[in-house]
Amino acid sequence: MKKIIYTRPDGGLSVVHPTEGARLAYSVRLANGTVLGIRKELREAGVQATIEPIDRFLRIWPVAGAIAEWAETEEEFVARIAFKDVPVILINLPSGIPPMMGRKEAFRLGFAYNEMPFQIVEATVVPNDRTFRNAWKQVGATIEHDMPKASAIAQDRIREARTPRFAHWDAQWNKAQEDNNAVAMATIKANRQNLRNAPADPRITNATNEVALKAAMQAVIAGLP
Repeated sequence: MKKIIYTRPDGGLSVVHPTEGARLAYSVRLANGTVLGIRKELREAGVQATIEPIDRFLRIWPVAGAIAEWAETEEEFVARIAFKDVPVILINLPSGIPPMMGRKEAFRLGFAYNEMPFQIVEATVVPNDRTFRNAWKQVGATIEHDMPKASAIAQDRIREARTPRFAHWDAQWNKAQEDNNAVAMATIKANRQNLRNAPADPRITNATNEVALKAAMQAVIAGLP
């Protein structure tokens, strides 16, 4: 199923995943030949039919062996979802009103708005790996990683991972002080400095793509003292 992507006013990327169960259909033929809905030949004979979302015929969709007679193409379906689910950008905003709002709500409240530009893309455009999800950026009808943002995310993950290590070495420092163990204190001091330096590890700052960055982040975290 195709996806919908758009860039919000704050620069973040949103991805809308249309649920195929909402796609309109005339009928569904099950693997055993049972038809749910009105068959095409009956409609052509004048029997009134109702167009329904596919999950009205079958609560869960897709179902193995079932064949739907669609009332709209996939492109028409995704475009309809985009019109419904992609927010609009409000203009001439009253104070305190967020810059985006659902179309129906904006219309109900009487706000003026501009359309939010969006792209309908193949599902394969959306990365499977969400490690750096907040660094995704839209480039036309594709999604790329904003590497400075991705690096910042990696650095934050390293900071999170080092927090319990700081607590560990703080406890060891207190013990070394009580024992007046100069060798242990020197080791602990070096380990704490290594923890402080970890987010700025060159493997993080020099990574040129998200795959290398993820590998670098994992290596740095695994090597925390």
